[in-house]
Amino acid sequence: LNRIYLGSGIQPFSGKPDSSWLKGFSLGVNVAYLFGSMDYERRAIFTTATTNYYYNLREINIYNLSDFYLDYGLQYKTRLSKKWLLQTGLTASPSSKIDGKHSGLAQTYYLSNGIEYPKDTVNSFDDQKGSITLPSRWGVGIQLNFSDKIAFGIDYKTQNWKNFKAFDAADKLKNSQSISIGAQFIPNPANGRGFWQHVQYRAGVNYASTYLSINATELQQQSVSIGAGFPIIKSLSTLNIALQY
Repeated sequence: LNRIYLGSGIQPFSGKPDSSWLKGFSLGVNVAYLFGSMDYERRAIFTTATTNYYYNLREINIYNLSDFYLDYGLQYKTRLSKKWLLQTGLTASPSSKIDGKHSGLAQTYYLSNGIEYPKDTVNSFDDQKGSITLPSRWGVGIQLNFSDKIAFGIDYKTQNWKNFKAFDAADKLKNSQSISIGAQFIPNPANGRGFWQHVQYRAGVNYASTYLSINATELQQQSVSIGAGFPIIKSLSTLNIALQY
């Protein structure tokens, strides 16, 4: 599946005086368009059959999807002291129905010299309208920044995949969750002379339990990452490069 999205944010209390605790709030929203296809194929193959009285079965399901959905964000930042800055954030996306079309084919067949020969079409249909249910998800994060040079952050995300449905059919998925910890260092962002004094050096670790369960074992994922943000001279832009293992 592919996603194209447009995001925007506002500071609703930006006009408040600096002493007001409301000034640090920001709100955001992403309007996303999801499109693409999910293709599933299942087979039942009789490997010991010696005659054509036993026919293999092939079942194909194709889901073509295209629809809009929304993501929301809330952020708050405040200075704990002259050097320490605290930022917290919350992201959420409610459960969404993504419209699409479902096509399917079920056939019996037999193998001869490695070639498949169809026997009978058990079921066939094209472009039946329906939807998939994307489960709700949310995340929370917190970051501490010292003198605009050193930053430490932690993020937690979860998604309720047990409520996933595709054209009214449920799947045996697990709820997913992940936790990420990272840090950033800038040698001298305010007064540094030279290009390398303004480079943003980053590193992080991540642990996740995915929504897939194979033979009653939930698949886990661990990763480490390093990267850097290189400022583009005479510009407000930054080129970010990262390596993840």
